[in-house]
Amino acid sequence: MRTDNYKEYTGGIIQKKKDLFSRCFFMVEAGMKKITVKVGKGLFDLYDIGDNVTIGHIKKKLINIRPFELPPESVLWNRFIDEVYSTFLDDQNKSFSDEQKNAIIAFAYDAEVNSGGHLTFFDCFGDVFSNDEVEKALQNVGGEKFAANFMSAAAHIHYTDDCGYMPIDDRDPVEDDLYYGMNPSLPVLLQTYISDNKANIFYEKIK
Repeated sequence: MRTDNYKEYTGGIIQKKKDLFSRCFFMVEAGMKKITVKVGKGLFDLYDIGDNVTIGHIKKKLINIRPFELPPESVLWNRFIDEVYSTFLDDQNKSFSDEQKNAIIAFAYDAEVNSGGHLTFFDCFGDVFSNDEVEKALQNVGGEKFAANFMSAAAHIHYTDDCGYMPIDDRDPVEDDLYYGMNPSLPVLLQTYISDNKANIFYEKIK
């Protein structure tokens, strides 16, 4: 287990800004640290300056951001990220149990949509997971509404040889905003799924 891979910081948002390319950023003050993270537009609009959040990242890549008022079952959650998800990032061709794969897909989906919307997810994992695999995984972790929203977004995204994944039309990506507003959130559902299936998710038996 690589215990140094996953890092979490909790603090207040002290600045919100956009750069010349309309990319969105938060600055979070966590103790003596001031951490700048890139977020999707939906999250940018959802949180205000002064809100307390927990941000998690692996090797400076944003993995999740959530309200501090909704802490995860931290031991299992952090262990999943460090032991299982990090293994997937290191070797995407490795064999995983059905339960591991469901959790990996759901976690990857949440991380990338939070980072930049559905298009970012397709840019990162569109050639790794099929749409059917994503839909099934989201359903299996209890996220039926998330699965339907994903399929709606996928219907408006296609792959081009010149530019990679691109929107089919000029409509606003309404599924991004719908995703950020769903309750319970996907991480909450995923935490429950990991806890309920820990015997088939972790490599070493949990006492």
